[in-house]
Amino acid sequence: VWSNVGIAHKKQQIGYLLAQVLTAATCLLYTIPVTFISSLAQVESLQKIIPGLERAIEKNPWLGAVLGQLSPLLLVGLTSLLPTILRVFCKHEGHVGENSLNASLLSKLASLYIIQIFFVQAISGSIFKQLQDMINNPSFGQIIDLLATSVPTQVKAFIQYVQIQNLLGCSVELLRVSRVIMAVLRSHVGPNLTEKEKSTPWMGILPIIEPEEMDFVPLLAQMVLYFMINLVYSCIAPVMSYFMLLAFLVLSLTYRHQLIYTYSAKNDQGGVLSPRMINLLILCIFISECTLLGILTLKKGVLAAPLLIPLIVGTYVFVLYIRQQHFRIAEFVPSTICKRTDTTNKGDFDISFLQNQYLQPSLREKTVFPENFSETDVLDVLRDSN
Repeated sequence: VWSNVGIAHKKQQIGYLLAQVLTAATCLLYTIPVTFISSLAQVESLQKIIPGLERAIEKNPWLGAVLGQLSPLLLVGLTSLLPTILRVFCKHEGHVGENSLNASLLSKLASLYIIQIFFVQAISGSIFKQLQDMINNPSFGQIIDLLATSVPTQVKAFIQYVQIQNLLGCSVELLRVSRVIMAVLRSHVGPNLTEKEKSTPWMGILPIIEPEEMDFVPLLAQMVLYFMINLVYSCIAPVMSYFMLLAFLVLSLTYRHQLIYTYSAKNDQGGVLSPRMINLLILCIFISECTLLGILTLKKGVLAAPLLIPLIVGTYVFVLYIRQQHFRIAEFVPSTICKRTDTTNKGDFDISFLQNQYLQPSLREKTVFPENFSETDVLDVLRDSN
């Protein structure tokens, strides 16, 4: 992001517009492979559409099981490319800090996950499953009824995707596959004459003992997708809640261990990811409520569908409340007011034990000299500095 420092405003606006266009184009292009991959999970539907597939599965029964498991694996691999692609786009928006760049990346990545994984997979899976029936009976009412019936049946596909992405991702995270490969590469390239050189990064290649900062953006975007799936399907298929509980439990244990024992403690996002995350979760709540309202309407739920309208209105009122009482205050409140409010809420408390306890990290370091400095050279430098 250093190249964005000092760029002209016009160039920044052009880069921002270009990034938005490329993100929208990526979303549209990803629809094609996601639709095809989602159709692989519907083996019975593919047998009706593709001639000869049923005969091939009868001769090779393992082919049906492979097609059923191949869809979520390919989908996980396809979506794993999105963070790298979108990060390149975000760098052209003119961000001058990693914090703002990560916040923009989180919004884009979570939005594409919701669109591609949730909506495209649900709709494409439903269409492929009911395509033959739609062709035989092409009436509009029949199509609406088929979609209303088949969309909730995608719960199995989402359970497979969540469990494969969660277990596979956590396994790779705990084994640190990428870091091991990078460490092996670093041991063979770059300066390795001394122990200090061996433990020093070289051209972005880190040794195994060098701690790295955790990339929170893909994890948070993944959690937004999980919340989206759970909010919608927990009402349609309550069993989804148990699988989501297992997924979040595995994520909690994995990344709690990694944050404590593996990653560097210097990672600071400046508090910009939390508001984005909350806004995305609120968006998921609205989408889930509207989706459930649409399903009940298509199911002709005369009483159930109108009862969801007060819930949507109440959610909107809650959003207005937290935007007035939390986001604005957290963004503009002075520190003196924060101190006065804390004192009022907690009463008078003694904080003298904190005086002179904090020392900046740069001041903790003693004077460091090159390894080839002798004791005489060190004394000469200290004498000159005094």
